[in-house]
Formats: sequence, structure tokens, C-alpha cells
Amino acid sequence: MTNNYEAWLSPADQERRGLRREARFIGIGMLLLSVFSMFMLTVVLLVLRSCGVAFDLNDDYLGLGNTYYLLMYMVAYILMMGAPMWISALFIRGHKRPFAAHKRVSLTTALCVVLMGMGGCVLANLAAGMWSQLLEDAGITQPAGAQMMDATPLSLILNLVTIAVLPAILEEMAFRGFVLQSLRKLGDPAAIVLSAILFGAMHENLWQIPFATIVGLILGWIVVKTENIWLAVIIHFGNNAMATVAQYMGLQSDEASSVAIIVMFASIVTLAIAAAAILLWKRDPVLVPPRAVRTNLTPKERRRAFLFSPWIILTWVAFGLMTVLRLF
Repeated sequence: MTNNYEAWLSPADQERRGLRREARFIGIGMLLLSVFSMFMLTVVLLVLRSCGVAFDLNDDYLGLGNTYYLLMYMVAYILMMGAPMWISALFIRGHKRPFAAHKRVSLTTALCVVLMGMGGCVLANLAAGMWSQLLEDAGITQPAGAQMMDATPLSLILNLVTIAVLPAILEEMAFRGFVLQSLRKLGDPAAIVLSAILFGAMHENLWQIPFATIVGLILGWIVVKTENIWLAVIIHFGNNAMATVAQYMGLQSDEASSVAIIVMFASIVTLAIAAAAILLWKRDPVLVPPRAVRTNLTPKERRRAFLFSPWIILTWVAFGLMTVLRLF
């Protein structure tokens, strides 16, 4: 019956209907993600308590110790980030291939793209540092986050899994897999920008939003231009791994560690500049901006059909409220 109904629609109305369907899919997934991020850790703790596990709320690791706390957090994170878009896909059929973008890329191009992406992440960190300073100057102080790192090799390994491996796979699956690929019906430039804004807003943290948005722009561009999501996974892992290793080295509180951190970041930026020069010399198309496509709707009409969906409006409201609430 739906197919018969759509057969009577004009091509423009069919396209508009498809965009609203994508908006519903993304909106449901983002709203679930926001809800899960608020309650999933509590749910896991309640399940453990029902199994007889006792907690000490006055302890940084809830009395579990660093190892078991990180294992518990991994379970909560996998459910929080991994489940929402798949649940939405159960309601909106046709969205079950988030890793479909996996075309072959030459080794030279892949290596240069990864190095450029890593360098872009380092520069985004510098921009985020300036943004944090502006917030502090305005009297907005960052709430203390949960301590997850101990000065032990085991803690470093578990943190690398928790902060680098899992986010690289699950966040790329959600945002450069499900979200970006769905948004490409708006045109690639709009898809890159909107998926990056959603990626930033998802963090619901005023200090992280600018950094995550810039990184989202970099990763979205790379996935669109290479049609290979695994390059984004590698860059995402590398960025988070660098931050984790830097945090671990910072626990040593000696001059050698500080110098090593500076050298690590400076080396990445230097290699990124060299990689960009190689791609320019090769005239690699990955550096050419993506073009908007012509369809039955104008770009403005496509954006209106998507952005004014009730599901997308609810998503912005939910992310905005959670960002404000986390200031207190």
C-alpha cells in the first residue's frame, strides 16, 4: 500500500519523503543515545548491585578498584554507544550497513590521509585548549571528570581499550557509518557538516563540543572522499590513543615526560604537513572539496525537509538541555 501511495507522488515529494524518513531514523537514534548516556552506567551499576556487588560511593572507583571499574565502564559504553542506532534501524528498515564504505585505497594515499587526519586532530586540540581558556576567563569552570587512569601498565592497556579502541569502532559506526551515510542524500557537503555538528553535540559537554565538531569535519571529509570508513576508525583510534598515552605519561610528573609529550605532538604535525605535500604533488582527489549534487529538490529544500523534522528538532533540544545541565 505504501508503494502504491508513493507511486502517485511527484519525484520531488518522493525525495522529500525519503529525507524525512532519514531524519526520523537519525533522530530516534540520537535521542536514544542521549537517554542511554544519561542512564546506562546507572543501569549497569544496579544490575551489579542486584548480583550482590557492593559499591563505595565515596571512592573514585566505587570500591571496585581501577581494573573492575574500567571493565564495568566498558560494558556500559558498549551498550550506550553501540545499541541506539541499531535499535532505530529495527524501526526504520534499510539502515543496517554502517561499515559499507570500504573501498580500496592505495597504501600511499591511506598513509598520507591517516597522518593528515592525526595532524588535524592535534591542531583541533590546540583550538579546544583556547576555547577552554575563554570559558575559564568567562568564569565557567569545567566540572571534575571521573578519574580512570592509574600509573600502572594494566591501567594504561584498559584505558586504551576503553578510550581509544571502543570509541574508534562504535562512534565511527554511529556517526560516519549510520549518520553520515544517511545524510548523504542531502549532498556530501551538507552531510559532512551536519554529521560533524551532531557528533560534537552528542558529547553534551561545552568543553568537548568544538573539538569533537572539528574532528567530525575531518573524519567526515575523509570518509566521503575515500569511501573508506576504516581510515576514520584508524585516525579516531590514533587521536584517542595519543591523548591516553599523554595522560599516562603526565602521571609521572617529571620533565622528561612533558618533553616526550611535546615531541610526540610536534612530530605528528610535521608528518601531517609532509603528507599533505605528497598528496598535493600527486594531485590526489582526496584534497578536492566534495560537490553538491543536483536532485529534484534544491539544496535549501532538502535541508528544510531534514532539519524541520520533529525528530531532529527534539534531538537538538535534548542535546542542548543535557549540555546545559552538565554545567552544574
